[in-house]
Parts: sequence; structure tokens; C-alpha cells
Amino acid sequence: MTDSSPAPGGDLGTPPLRKLLKTLAITLAAAAVVFVVVILPAEYGSDPTRIGGLLGLDRLYEAAGAEPMAEAEEGLSAQLAGNRELRAETVTIEIGANEQMEYKLQMIEGMTIVYSWQTDGGALYSDFHADPFNDLDDESVRYAEQFDITGARGGLTAGYSGNHGWFWRNDNDAPVTIALDVRGFYTGMKEIGRAPAGTEHLDSEAYE
Repeated sequence: MTDSSPAPGGDLGTPPLRKLLKTLAITLAAAAVVFVVVILPAEYGSDPTRIGGLLGLDRLYEAAGAEPMAEAEEGLSAQLAGNRELRAETVTIEIGANEQMEYKLQMIEGMTIVYSWQTDGGALYSDFHADPFNDLDDESVRYAEQFDITGARGGLTAGYSGNHGWFWRNDNDAPVTIALDVRGFYTGMKEIGRAPAGTEHLDSEAYE
């Protein structure tokens, strides 16, 4: 009598292959989702799922500074795939006549954001920079300094853990309102402090 049942372990090659194909399919699907949801709205202005619009990523289309923006989008994609929490906030900030202030994001090294800000018409001095949390091993880094501008947009990946954001000075005789939009990965966002225009640069530590 011949036993026609399969030998124990005789079909062991199939499950690993199926598992590999399943893993590959999941990876490709995740990459496709990130591309459609994050990259298409921010880089190409296309939002087939409308999720980019809900996150505000479509507002960053045709942003100034294409190279920093592209690098930031790569960072966003990697962090989104790594299950970090994607945050999205829009705040309105008023700077008084002849006043200066700092507004910063708290970011851990490697975190990435894309941002845009626009005034209600008044031109400002803007210093986009970062200060390390420990204030010991790293010095402040200036990303951009601009005079008499009404807005800016771009992307940033934090080179170290610290406060990353803007020093704005309003030299006008009337208040200026800023609409700041931030999308990405950061632990907090807050105003650091204010002072009359022309006084010494605000010290972040004095306002924490």
C-alpha cells in the first residue's frame, strides 16, 4: 500500500515565498500612498485623494526654494513611513507697530517640516534660524535672512534638537498680521518673546 500523503515539511518552500511577496506588496503600497498623499500635492500641485488639501500640503506647491523643499519632502515621506505623527497647524500672529518677536518650533534632530507664512500686506525683516536646546555643543544656525518681505515658504530638516523658527521685526508704524502654516514633524510650537524694534536680539532662554 502506497502512502500518497505529502511528506512532513515537504511544502515548506511556499510560505516564505508568499511572505516575501506579501512584504514587498505592503512596502510598495506604502510608498505609493506617501507619493500620492504627500509628494504629489506639495511638489506637483496634484491632489487626487484630496487628503493633501486637508493637510494643507497643496498650499506648498510652487514654493520658493525648490531644492530645500525637495529635501524636506523626502524627509516627510521617510518619517511618515516610519509612523511618526504628522502635525498640521495654522496660526495667526500679530506684530505691533515698531515691534520685534520670535516664534519657534521645538524639533528633535532629524525631524522635518514644510512651512509657509504670509503677512496681510506689511513688509517685515525676517531671520529664520535655530538655537540648540542645550546651548552648549552647537551654535545658532541662520537658515535665511531677508529684508522687507511679505512672506516666505520652504522646508527644513533639523540638524540638531532645538528651537527652529523666525525672528520678525516690524519697522512700520502700523501692526502687521502673519498667517503661519506648518506641516510636518515637531514636538511643539510657541511664541518665544517680544520687544520694541531695535532692542537687542531676544534671548530664547529668558522666555521658556
